[in-house]
Amino acid sequence: ICVLEGILLAQLQIALSL
Repeated sequence: ICVLEGILLAQLQIALSL
């Protein structure tokens, strides 16, 4: 997994937690 993919996954987790 690349850095950008990690950032995108983090954004998705944040969006789902809202």
